[in-house]
Amino acid sequence: MPPTFDGTRAEAAASARQALLEAVLDLDEAAMAAYLEALPQCAETVSKMTISPEIPVTVLSAANATTSEIQERDQWVRQSKRGRHVQVENTGHWVHLERPEVIVEAVRELVKIT
Repeated sequence: MPPTFDGTRAEAAASARQALLEAVLDLDEAAMAAYLEALPQCAETVSKMTISPEIPVTVLSAANATTSEIQERDQWVRQSKRGRHVQVENTGHWVHLERPEVIVEAVRELVKIT
């Protein structure tokens, strides 16, 4: 059942984000195991990717990203003439759930410049 809400639009959005985050974190064990099993292959694929200098790229990193993760992502965006790396305040691994407005703004900016 969706949460009910009588507050402001910002409060409603925060409530919806929290409900979505809780739903994601409640994934069943098999789904989470499959996700975690796929991570090494995904990491290997990403580490070998090249980015065309002509393609605009925005990478959003969690506030708690490690120094090596930040350095790796900085290398990715330097491949593009229009690369940008943003470390998003007050976020952990689930940036898209914790701060969806940052994701929306990043997509809007990319659309504007293409």
